[in-house]
Amino acid sequence: KEYKKSILPAISLFLFLTVLAIYGIQFLLATAVADKQLIISSIGYDAVLIFLSYISYLWIDDIESKEKQIKSIDNSLDWFWHKV
Repeated sequence: KEYKKSILPAISLFLFLTVLAIYGIQFLLATAVADKQLIISSIGYDAVLIFLSYISYLWIDDIESKEKQIKSIDNSLDWFWHKV
């Protein structure tokens, strides 16, 4: 079964952004260098997940707008697909 709602990637994007904010606070409060290095690597992984969530949100939003035959606000993935 396919689920063509853009709300699911939007929720995951919001959660990853929340985790990123928490990492930022932890980075500011960390005192040991090892802790800061671990937090920096976690921020890097989270940034990749944010990028993937954002791309999936745009993709599913485009699918949803085509299926419901409504005009999307913009074709945000056109820049991505033309370069691939």
